[in-house]
Amino acid sequence: MASLSKGLKSLYYAGVGAGTYCYEAAENVLNKFIEKGKESVEDGKSRNEKIKTEVKQNYDETISKLNNDVKPKFEDFVLSLGSFTEDQLKQIKNKIVQKEAEAPKKAEAAEAEDVTEPAADAEAEDAPVKEEAPAENDK
Repeated sequence: MASLSKGLKSLYYAGVGAGTYCYEAAENVLNKFIEKGKESVEDGKSRNEKIKTEVKQNYDETISKLNNDVKPKFEDFVLSLGSFTEDQLKQIKNKIVQKEAEAPKKAEAAEAEDVTEPAADAEAEDAPVKEEAPAENDK
C-alpha cells in the first residue's frame, strides 16, 4: 500500500511538474514572440523612414530636372512663338486641341489594359497543358 501511495504521489508531482514546465515554456515562447514583434515594428519604422527619404530625394531630383531642363526649353519655345507665322500657330493650336482630346481616351485604354492583363495571365496559367500523343512507330 505504501508503494502505491508513493507511486501516486510521484505521478501527482510529475503532473504538476509537467504543467509548470509547459507554463514556463509557453511563457518563454510568448516573450520571444513579443520581442520579435517589437523588432519587426522597429524594422518597419526604419524601412518606412528610408522609403520616405528616397521618395523625397526622387521628388527633389525630378523638380530640379524640370526646373533645369524642361522649363528653359519651354521658355525658349514660348519665345520662339513670336517667329511663327499665323498658319503655323494655328497648326500648333490644333495639335494641342487634338492631344487634349486624345488624352482621356489613352488613359481609359491604359486602365482597361491594366485590368485585363492579369486576368489573361491567370487564364493562361490555369489552362490545362495539352500533351501530344506520342507518334506511333511505323513497322
